[in-house]
Amino acid sequence: MDFMTVSLGLVIMPTAFRGSVGAGLAQSSPVSVIATAMMITTVLAFSGAYLSRVTPVNIGNIEGLVRGVCCGLLLLVFGSIATRTMPHPRLLMGVTIMIGGLVAQREIAYVLRKKPWPAAPALWFTSGVEVGITDDCSYQCEMLHGDSSAGRLLKRMLDIVVSLVVLILALPLLACVAVLIKLDSPGPVLIRQRRIGKCGVPFRMWKFRSMQSGVCRYAPSPVSEGDPRLTKIGRALRRFSIDELPQLVNVLQGAMSLVGPRPEMPFIVQNYDARERLRLRVIPGITGLWQISPARATPIHQHVELDLFYIENRNIFLDLAILLRTITAVFRGIGAT
Repeated sequence: MDFMTVSLGLVIMPTAFRGSVGAGLAQSSPVSVIATAMMITTVLAFSGAYLSRVTPVNIGNIEGLVRGVCCGLLLLVFGSIATRTMPHPRLLMGVTIMIGGLVAQREIAYVLRKKPWPAAPALWFTSGVEVGITDDCSYQCEMLHGDSSAGRLLKRMLDIVVSLVVLILALPLLACVAVLIKLDSPGPVLIRQRRIGKCGVPFRMWKFRSMQSGVCRYAPSPVSEGDPRLTKIGRALRRFSIDELPQLVNVLQGAMSLVGPRPEMPFIVQNYDARERLRLRVIPGITGLWQISPARATPIHQHVELDLFYIENRNIFLDLAILLRTITAVFRGIGAT
């Protein structure tokens, strides 16, 4: 499928961009197109684009593609440095469109797949490190196996850059949402909830108000759009996860990350068992495996294996894959709590 997608792109793009992209990617002859498509798919294969391990919500396909794309980009950068030339802007645009086609191919296959995501094998999370809990609900955390300083720095840089870009681009949307909330029902535009972060440290999480102002902010989250506590605008906000956008401020503050286990309320964390407390070993996130899966319709603690898989296997490629899958999840109307 990748070979067919790349080949089709190589045939269409020279016409769409009046030959400038075709000159950079492949010549007009069918043999050159096929050879270039084989080269691209071979790079994807040898850079780990086709992961064989079982992953929840079929995230391995996207994670592998991210690995392959990053490898291809490195080759492009090294080639540009060696030849002291810059790729043509239209060439870069064409490559971007081709990558978008590969992502769309995988996402369409995921949406059309009727089988449920794989059951959680016992070996998804193998760490034997314990998490201690004290009477004041604070947790003693040790360094996770394989948790490198370089990996944490790279993740933090991704959090800051993406959060700043999204906040800047979304400023008009945020202003419109604030006005609509104020006109729809009385009460504050933003609410703050006390949530439990890494190692049990509490923090204040920001959200757009989606329920009536008289509802307790720590009440159980709505499980359907028909919940009478939701406001009219709140239903739309939750359906497309727009109410979560203020949490980008929490990401910039360092209390949250873009990707990670969803932070829970204190009264829920107090009832965690030893296995569930393992979720507190990492910084909580806006999105994650549970947030983009069909399990989103049920409480987090019933599918803790999704977060444990992420904790054991997290890396920058998996984070990027989850962010890509989040985009399609938003369009499909899978909200967050």
